Amino acid sequence: MNSLLITLVFLTRNLDFDRNQVPELLEQFKGRYEQELGVPLRFKIRYLASSKCSKWETDVGSSARANRWFCLAGLARKRFTKRGIVHFLVPPVVQDGRKWMTGMSSMKCASSVSYSVVERMNSKGEDRWLHSISGAIHEIGHGLGANHVKSETVMNMGVLFLVKDKLLDFDPANLQEIREGCF
Repeated sequence: MNSLLITLVFLTRNLDFDRNQVPELLEQFKGRYEQELGVPLRFKIRYLASSKCSKWETDVGSSARANRWFCLAGLARKRFTKRGIVHFLVPPVVQDGRKWMTGMSSMKCASSVSYSVVERMNSKGEDRWLHSISGAIHEIGHGLGANHVKSETVMNMGVLFLVKDKLLDFDPANLQEIREGCF
């Protein structure tokens, strides 16, 4: 594979950052994960103001997560691409005043669709960039065929609890899964 095309779709409703911050988000992880994966990353950036999938924005149950994913996957297929990785960056699900940081992915390599929560600051005013990036890479990793691991790496099921002050690496086992499955 010459390069990996990732279409990042920002749902613009209720997000706490603007389009000028997108290059900063990409630069924080592009070079790092290109080196680990051993393949150049290319990005298409899209913005979507649609409220079509918003009816699942306030429910954290697994069926609502699945319905949200199916809705976003339908949008991806209709509006963005039939091939390549499409990753949606969505606002947090808020239920009873609590934010839920969730994500979901299909494992289909060159045609995966995933989503993760992105926010600049949490409700306490703390920086959430590294958490947002880690969540996105975690879900994109699933889309490339990586499974959960117990090591303190980006594919750990509790990755958001592990993020402190730097981006996390992929576990060597995950890199092997990705290389054997997609590259």
